[in-house]
Amino acid sequence: MKIKEHLIVSITSWHKRILNVRPVIESIINQTIPPDKILINLCIEDFPNMTEDLPSDLLELIANHSNIELYWFIENYKAWKKHLHALDIANQDDLIISIDDDHIYPNDFIEKLYVSYCYYGKKCPVTLNKIMLCHNIWTFNGPGTLYRKSDWGEYQKYLTYDVLHNCINDIFITILFALNGVPILPEIFHIPDDDELLFCDNNSYTDKRAAARHNEENPMITLRDNTLIAMEQSLSKNYFKGANTKYTPTFWDIIESLIVKLKTSSVANFSCVQYEIDKFYSNFLKPNVYNVNYKDLSLDIYRSSFREDYIGKDNKLIITLSSWPGRISNVVPVLESILYNSILPTDIVVNFAKPDWNIPLDVAVDLDYLETFKNDDFKDLIALARKNPIIKMHWYDDAELKSWKKHLYVLDNYSENDVVICIDDDILYSEVFIETMLKSYNYYGREFPITSITSSYCHGMFGFCGHSTLYRPGDFKGYKEYITPEILHMLPEDNHLLNILHLNNKLLMPVIGRNFLFKDVNFNAGDSNFGNGVFNDIWWKNYHQIMEESEKIILTKCKGRKELEENWHPVFFSFAIYNATQFLKKYKNLWTDEYKKLIYDNIQNHVNSGFGNVMETCLETTLDNKII
Repeated sequence: MKIKEHLIVSITSWHKRILNVRPVIESIINQTIPPDKILINLCIEDFPNMTEDLPSDLLELIANHSNIELYWFIENYKAWKKHLHALDIANQDDLIISIDDDHIYPNDFIEKLYVSYCYYGKKCPVTLNKIMLCHNIWTFNGPGTLYRKSDWGEYQKYLTYDVLHNCINDIFITILFALNGVPILPEIFHIPDDDELLFCDNNSYTDKRAAARHNEENPMITLRDNTLIAMEQSLSKNYFKGANTKYTPTFWDIIESLIVKLKTSSVANFSCVQYEIDKFYSNFLKPNVYNVNYKDLSLDIYRSSFREDYIGKDNKLIITLSSWPGRISNVVPVLESILYNSILPTDIVVNFAKPDWNIPLDVAVDLDYLETFKNDDFKDLIALARKNPIIKMHWYDDAELKSWKKHLYVLDNYSENDVVICIDDDILYSEVFIETMLKSYNYYGREFPITSITSSYCHGMFGFCGHSTLYRPGDFKGYKEYITPEILHMLPEDNHLLNILHLNNKLLMPVIGRNFLFKDVNFNAGDSNFGNGVFNDIWWKNYHQIMEESEKIILTKCKGRKELEENWHPVFFSFAIYNATQFLKKYKNLWTDEYKKLIYDNIQNHVNSGFGNVMETCLETTLDNKII
């Protein structure tokens, strides 16, 4: 993914942690939004022989990447090194991201900072901090903050000797931004906390974690006191109010001035800004640390442009699920997990049956009706739907449709190239569930449905999964021809839907990054159809029943089709092996990158040696931990 802005990533290190730098830089090279330049800022004091003192593998990495620049400082400015050279070479609106030499960054780290920056209208720096530090506002975070050079204002006049040598740079940068009227705001997606990102955090230079490990409080107190002294001296020397009156501000004067500006600024409508204002005035001058729950901020995460990158400009993204009285209490938490995803759908369709709640069939059910219905089952769902208009409810007359409900409405009411992801009402989904499914869909060229099953399945090839399969309504074109009243009242519906895909010559592809899909796969699983994923006797009885009906439909509707010439039994294998064989011919010389080749070889092996069997394969572990 390419962005318009020039993007610089900047890091510094010293001789006791230089061995960390190569793996850290490699995690930045492999980002979904790659930087235009990576600066490695070092000091000759730490490396007197300069490049001769550096690890050979780091020098090799630098030599192989023209966008990596090694810059040498004569004077040791410690953590300030990562900013000073970047600011020297940057234009006013270039983006700079500071990183640390003890963090391994996930490959969407830059993307999520940048999308957060876009969310705030490209007006504010973005930090991965999830807490409000001591000034009651979000503060600069050295391990991960995105900023523009222009956010610093006339920064050079404040960088006195004591500031550059005796000051915690993160705190003073926060004040510099505040002097320039710029609030630092939190990234809006889940990025792991500092402690989760830490890599080889040894030999810390002025690291509070090192002091904490040894129960040493005095070093941090001394550093804090030195920071206050250096900042106050710098501000006293350089800050003037009016032509003749010298004015010496304190931290609190500067922060309060920023808060006053925020009240009438163009970013004041963001809930996190209002949260800053409220916290500041309710705890004025109290240097507390506040843990912040992003959901409490009601951040309206909306990534329409990025969604379009994955599904196409004119297509909709639909999440569909169904429920019933036995599990209605699950629906709101499940929907909240979807609403907090890094990519929002266009619509969320929640499907119910009127007879389940004794609602007359001739009633048009909407939110107003449900409010008069006087049923506490829907109280929280109504509130959530009013707050989030993308939530739509559809009501069937037939209560015996069961899980079929989540599919029939969306197949009939959305365009053939729209994208549908079906989910269940007993699973909590991760913040990157939708993103992971869409990245896989896009990775395969938007040609295939995507399933969370990453091993070969007993119907031949990869199987349909009701709690996490992505498909287009067009994949089921003409599906009604293969639907009977009998089969609509059978479970598990996944199996007949898979057969319809095979009848339409569609092959399912496995998601890449299955381990990033779910938070809780056993969430409130009471009253599950078959014991929540347990393949017990009841499940197998229902499975055989629906597959017998499915085979009867295929034999009736598909007479004369060439796929049946394979003469497999059960008959649906004839379609599965035909589709797999055609796939292998078409993509023989096209699927050559590492993961596509792995999947291609797996399908080849399945067709050649184990077609129709349940096969656990290396895909389970190889693909599960990778996000495209």
